[in-house]
Amino acid sequence: MEGVDSVETLVIRKRSAANDPRVIRIVEGADVLFIAGGDQWTYIDQWNDTALERTIKSVLLANNVPIGGTSAGLAVLGAVDFSAQHDTITSPDALNNPYAHRLTLDSTFLETVPRLQNTIADAHLVSRDRMGRLVTFLARMVKDGISWRDAHAVGVDEGTAVVIDGGVATVRSNEGGTGAAYFLKFPQDPGTSLVVEPRTPLEVSSIHVDKLTKAPGTRFRWTPG
Repeated sequence: MEGVDSVETLVIRKRSAANDPRVIRIVEGADVLFIAGGDQWTYIDQWNDTALERTIKSVLLANNVPIGGTSAGLAVLGAVDFSAQHDTITSPDALNNPYAHRLTLDSTFLETVPRLQNTIADAHLVSRDRMGRLVTFLARMVKDGISWRDAHAVGVDEGTAVVIDGGVATVRSNEGGTGAAYFLKFPQDPGTSLVVEPRTPLEVSSIHVDKLTKAPGTRFRWTPG
């Protein structure tokens, strides 16, 4: 890989590994961090409040190390995460009941990733029909007081990456990727126009969605707070 001196792959499925000094030394020396796909609940459950999580936060904030992730690895980068503690949830199920057993949000893990404050992220957006659940995640953030006026969401489809640098977002994709990402927020305080209740279909009067493509020169000013 051009410009890369070495790559270390770590498989960390237990809290003991997330506190292993050898793992911490590798992460401390990283120039870039990337969290692979898999099961985001494993990351949240096994990495939260460990030496590994503290070290990741430290190198991000103190050393300005870039971080990225794919699928579950993307899902845990926001200040708020869909934790998948009780398995995944579909858009129809989330929209029909925003407090369904499977719709679990977490705001304790890696909550300080730069440029992702007040933000929840989701992957496979178009290919797995996840726009409905992403809107529901955003509505829950507001309703639950996790993130009020500055709540944002970003959805990325397969084969596509969003690069955020200096508050500006651009899209990259491979040959088979759709090359699109979606940035969501409520245009104003939704007030009574937002109905988010258990066992009640979600009601949202309006939501602002910006679609960013890989077209040359296309950029989006990303300011989630």
